Amino acid sequence: MDPAQVAEKLIPQLEARHFSAEYAPDRAAAKEAVLKRIPRGAAVMAGSSTTLDQIGVTDALKSGEWDYLRAKVWAEQDPAKRQELRMRAMLAPFFLGSVGAITEEGVLVASDFGGSRVAGYVAGPERVILVASVNKVVPDLHDAMRRIRDVAAPQEQERVNRGPMQYASRPNKWVLLEGEPRPGRTHVILVGEPLGF
Repeated sequence: MDPAQVAEKLIPQLEARHFSAEYAPDRAAAKEAVLKRIPRGAAVMAGSSTTLDQIGVTDALKSGEWDYLRAKVWAEQDPAKRQELRMRAMLAPFFLGSVGAITEEGVLVASDFGGSRVAGYVAGPERVILVASVNKVVPDLHDAMRRIRDVAAPQEQERVNRGPMQYASRPNKWVLLEGEPRPGRTHVILVGEPLGF
């Protein structure tokens, strides 16, 4: 099915769950859609996300136009202070990320090794912006979990293996977002081109 048609069917499902949603045909449009929602100078936290990297949002946040808290966390050399900064960053007004799968009924499914990447999705930040390619749309929850285990997790391990910190990454912490009690808090940008894991 054409990516725009997938998004057209999925957006009403997301909106019925009180997520706001929009379609971006490509990575350039997705980047624009993210950045227009965040006022210049605002404090922003983002989990590690290949999707955000690929659309150019990570580099844009590093430009100095926003108070990019993730950069501050990783710049801190003292482990105790870094953890303290990470916990404060969980309460940033804006939190960005992605998910590993979305069901056709509009359930967002995310996982993480330690949990800091997905903690902000659940509570804390005033606004959450999630960017996900329509290639992550699957029929149901069973397929969503299988996609994360069989497709996303091995690719995430490859990414970790290329980085400075070597560890056995696996989806230890799972988050199922079946709805948003605060309508509009979580905004989903569906992208027409394949991105992320």
